[in-house]
Amino acid sequence: MAAGESRRVVVTGLGVLSSTGIGKDSFWDGIKNGRSGVGPITRFNAETYPSRIAGEIPDFDPHEFFPREVVRRADRFALMGLAATKLALQDAGLPLRFSGSDCDKTCVVVGTSVGALAHAEETHSLFLEKGAGRISPFFNSNSIPSSFATQIGILLGLHGFFSTVTTACASGTTAIGDAFRLIRDGDFEMALAGASEAPITPLVLATFSSAGILSTSNENPAAACRPFSKDRNGPVLAEGSAILVLEELDHAVKRGAKIYAQVLGYGATFDSYHTIHPLPSGRYSAKAMSNAMAEAKVKPEDIDYINAHGSASHFNDAVETTAIKLAFGDHAHRLAVSSTKSIIGHTLGACGALELAACVLMIERQFLHPTLNLNVRDPECDLDYVPHIGRAQEVRTVLSNSSGFGGYNAACVIGKAVF
Repeated sequence: MAAGESRRVVVTGLGVLSSTGIGKDSFWDGIKNGRSGVGPITRFNAETYPSRIAGEIPDFDPHEFFPREVVRRADRFALMGLAATKLALQDAGLPLRFSGSDCDKTCVVVGTSVGALAHAEETHSLFLEKGAGRISPFFNSNSIPSSFATQIGILLGLHGFFSTVTTACASGTTAIGDAFRLIRDGDFEMALAGASEAPITPLVLATFSSAGILSTSNENPAAACRPFSKDRNGPVLAEGSAILVLEELDHAVKRGAKIYAQVLGYGATFDSYHTIHPLPSGRYSAKAMSNAMAEAKVKPEDIDYINAHGSASHFNDAVETTAIKLAFGDHAHRLAVSSTKSIIGHTLGACGALELAACVLMIERQFLHPTLNLNVRDPECDLDYVPHIGRAQEVRTVLSNSSGFGGYNAACVIGKAVF
């Protein structure tokens, strides 16, 4: 590599669990066709909650992926993440147990927002009812957010850099951006990067409901999440996980890996404004997008599509639209924009990873998935949001945008791999 030259980073594997299905093909079928994964909550009795709908993954059985001893020592969020990791490795043609230099030259960077809170809730209730004698000896190790990364390392036999990122709903994008730079800068040859979240718990639902954040359109769950529509009334909680295998280009070519796309740039900023609401001007969200494009060495007019954060929050959607206009200028009105959350729901810390997986598939298959439920055009949201029905379109370079409670902003640019 010549002095000052950056190494190229490509995506060679995808593992996805979402409310539209398990595996990249089920995920793609759902988002391509706008098949909503939102339905009534079945995990617990939610009849007394203002919001009683969510994007659950009812078909996920960890025993289909792992032996009993693995299942009993990990929380649902970690098990979903481990399953996504296994699917990503299979997709990339990599083993479930690494050997040789790959053990040291592979890093793991994963994100989550609420982590193993579901397990903590269940254990606390058991403690109050049955006492200390009923607490599992695994609780102390599997209740911490880093338990997901820990289990990946133990499963695969890895010894490289490990990190767990918690930047609220920007966690997945942050994790993938951090992993991209670790490979680009020569520290590692491969990375397992992404996020996992299992937030459909009584406490999380009650917390978000008390703040008036979630949609209460319980009568028609599939139509409840309405990003950019004037009648939007909040996000819909969901669970999910996505892991991307990132790899240095020459390393991928030498082993004959399938190459989906190239990661080109990443940007992150912080609003310093409010614990829930975004900065109304959208200035720092725009700066995150501009920084990602600058690192990618692309101009705004080179971007064909934006996967928006698009949470269906009244404030967030309007601010994000403003931020896109700030970052892209006149090109904003020539861009296609859509929201994956309109289909699968809001997976909190995992949303950016799922949305980047969607972007990779849209580049591979040259098709843009739609934004569902855009019923009434909001004058504040006046871009091309690909409403209702997806469309075939040339997709060369895309940007995925994420925002998180507290003011976290992250954006990642990926494109077709040309070599």
